[in-house]
Amino acid sequence: MRLTYGTDSWAKLLKSASASTLLLVAMTGCSSDPVAVSEAPSASEPVAAEATAEPVKTVVQETTVASATVEVAEPLDPAALAAFEKLTTPNVSSEEWDAAHQQLIELAERSAPVLVRGLNSDEPMVREIASSSLVLLGPETFAPHASEMVGALNDPSEFVRANIASALILTDEQADQAVIALIQLLDSSDTSLRHIAALNLRTRPQGVVAHLPAISAHLQSEQDANVVVALIELVGDMGTDAGAVAPELRRLAATSHPEISQSANTALAQVESPIQQTQAEFPSLPQ
Repeated sequence: MRLTYGTDSWAKLLKSASASTLLLVAMTGCSSDPVAVSEAPSASEPVAAEATAEPVKTVVQETTVASATVEVAEPLDPAALAAFEKLTTPNVSSEEWDAAHQQLIELAERSAPVLVRGLNSDEPMVREIASSSLVLLGPETFAPHASEMVGALNDPSEFVRANIASALILTDEQADQAVIALIQLLDSSDTSLRHIAALNLRTRPQGVVAHLPAISAHLQSEQDANVVVALIELVGDMGTDAGAVAPELRRLAATSHPEISQSANTALAQVESPIQQTQAEFPSLPQ
């Protein structure tokens, strides 16, 4: 899975991340290797948006007393709330920000409900921090909250949508919606987002087969070589189910760009059936 950040304040998060998480995070289930994006946003002193003063959301548990159902409100974890508030407070020092971020990740299951609430903030900055932090918690931790996260696939921020889709594609219940969201991000004007979307689609290639016409169209129109290669590798991952894209792969295999050509030839060997391979080698044979 690949993670992306959308505002200047992400310099602090990038500083706290390892080299493999620069603008994206690789997690179990994606067949491609981690790719670091070098065009990271810069800021001399990032300023986070102030957290909204919303009422504390509660988790409802049901208990039965004298044959009546009673709702018992369980408050969100105070330590997780304090750490998230620190992340989204202006003029926090880098040391304080790093410590709060580390604490939030270490709290894991206790942080997840706090971060899910953050997805509903009016501040894009807060939603972006919440979405990226949820991904960093890992699928075992955020999966129980997948149904609450799915609404963020329609967030106005492309970066929130990219992060949440990259997370939910790892879940069984929400994977199909995540695939659609990632395919839509292939239309983004942000090259890094298109690249990350293509890479994360490789997490579930068979779920993309139904959208093969859209992938083929993007192979024809995409101008960035890195995105093209990622899409080619996605098609290769589909195997013979992507045989209809073989003509486009042969066109790309004939291009002068060495990486595109090599990737296309590799994918052709994966998607073409023996009959297609024979017909391509001997075009004069009857179809």
